[in-house]
Amino acid sequence: MLAPRRQETSAVNGYRAPPKSGRVPVNSTAVWPQSSHRGKLLFISQVFPFPLDRGQRVRQQNILSACGRAFDVTFVGPSPEDDAHREEVDRHCAKAIYLGAPPEGLRAHWDIFREAVAIAPLARTETIRMYKQFVAALQSLDLRNFDVVWAERVAVARLFRNQEVCARTIVDLDDIEHVKLARQLRLAPTRTRPRDLWRYARYRKWELKSSRRFLASVVCSVEDRDYLLERGCDNAVCVPNGVVLPSSGPSRGPTRSGPSRPKMVFVGNVDYEPNGDAIAFFVSEILPRIRARMPAASFDVIGRGATPADIARAGTDVRFRGFVDDLSAALAEYDLMVAPIRFGSGTKLKVLDAMAHKIPLVTTTVGAEGLFIEHGRHAWVADSASAFADGVCVLANDEQLAANLASGAFSLACERFSWNAIQDRLVSWFQQL
Repeated sequence: MLAPRRQETSAVNGYRAPPKSGRVPVNSTAVWPQSSHRGKLLFISQVFPFPLDRGQRVRQQNILSACGRAFDVTFVGPSPEDDAHREEVDRHCAKAIYLGAPPEGLRAHWDIFREAVAIAPLARTETIRMYKQFVAALQSLDLRNFDVVWAERVAVARLFRNQEVCARTIVDLDDIEHVKLARQLRLAPTRTRPRDLWRYARYRKWELKSSRRFLASVVCSVEDRDYLLERGCDNAVCVPNGVVLPSSGPSRGPTRSGPSRPKMVFVGNVDYEPNGDAIAFFVSEILPRIRARMPAASFDVIGRGATPADIARAGTDVRFRGFVDDLSAALAEYDLMVAPIRFGSGTKLKVLDAMAHKIPLVTTTVGAEGLFIEHGRHAWVADSASAFADGVCVLANDEQLAANLASGAFSLACERFSWNAIQDRLVSWFQQL
């Protein structure tokens, strides 16, 4: 089961120690013997875990890998884009069921439609269509045969209304959506629309009330876990995001382009709202301040989703590189990573990427959230446009400080955020379930 609210903190990783009550949290570092009996786990998601082109898929793939180490996994979700991705899932799963068209026949179609509407009565047409696909796919399974259900995000967890199934279901919230929406609304209160307020109220209800009926509500940061615990969600558990660390550390630091022409990079899909806002904030308010002191400074964006309108709006100030196959090789070209994130919750994989690749980082308080980053020790942390620009200019001109921050951040990533270590702790928890 899960840890109660108040427990001592481990001196090693900052996770809660196993409580005296015998309820073992996922963060426990205890190593449990392998069982000769492998339980069965249903892993259900509205996103396929490959390709690894965004943070949700990176997290999902690593959690699926841990699930495959502890259980015989049945995956239910969208079809893969190609056979190579199908083979990747087959490596971790005993069985995969991919979403398709609901069965033909008026009676079957009506039963599935009625169940989908019952799950989300006020949902839009495309959401009802998604639930119809899931209802049809789950009809071939007896949920009583599964020891544990892992549901990716709130929308999927809503499929399980039977209390017996809920008692065995872990819902991965990842980050807390209503916290992100609240921060977004505060940035532009004059443009707040009824639909935005409705989204906030709906997610707040699910993340603070409805998710309590599950075995566990998983988030990716200690801050988010404590936020839920303080509001009565005693089933909250932290499974942090991580990075795959080089076995010997990066062979060299980032390329130094010279103090007058630093090469800056932002990593993240442009069509994700917090990322789009961060890019717009940087280009409109931060980059002009930097170029007033360093006219040759350059700024690139790595990630999918840039529309012609985005590119036209940024003009010649930004180079959009799109998705890159080898992120490590691409990041080695840059002097600094900038992450001017103004709203969101949880932890930011782009920040973890900077830490793992020893790239000096300038970010905001929201960008550093959940990662134990200290200003001046692991990164330059600033929230205002002027202070953010100062950080870029200071690190561009002080190579020793930039190297010290990058080294400190890399050590922090090795200590706390290795996916291998996170998977090991998750497997230990699964074996107790």
